[in-house]
Amino acid sequence: MNHYPERMSDEKVRGFILVVLSLLLILIIFLIVRTFNAPKPVQATQAPPSVANPAANMPGGYPLGGALPSEAPTDVPTQVPTQTPEPTPRPTATPKPTEIITLRKGDNNENVRAMQERLIELSYLDQGSADGKFGSGTKSAVQEFQRNNGLAPDGAAGRETLTKLFSPDAR
Repeated sequence: MNHYPERMSDEKVRGFILVVLSLLLILIIFLIVRTFNAPKPVQATQAPPSVANPAANMPGGYPLGGALPSEAPTDVPTQVPTQTPEPTPRPTATPKPTEIITLRKGDNNENVRAMQERLIELSYLDQGSADGKFGSGTKSAVQEFQRNNGLAPDGAAGRETLTKLFSPDAR
């Protein structure tokens, strides 16, 4: 008996073709999957001008032998600066207005001394007379100041008189 038949049966031929086609199909699928999962190639970019030519950013010009920057556009995207928001300031308490008290003959305190020093500056009192005591001399000086500045000369230093006395346009 001959172990090698001259012809293969149709069934064996179909089986062989089916195996070969299956292997080809597996190979094609493998190549497609590999193509989709392959890392993308890194595209070379041009360095930004600040890196390519650091001398271009130097204040006062370029160093000797430095190259002038090219004005040609580059493919490098420029980063748009973002505006940093300014913090909202904390609200501050409005100070209460300083209460102006009326200074009168007989008062003796630092407020009288400050008023006397200002009257000395404006030549209504003599030097050295700022003792903090509101006496007859201080009352006369206050009345004279009030007359010269269009105020009622009552000799008492109230809100209107003290405001005018310590203003830059006091005369």
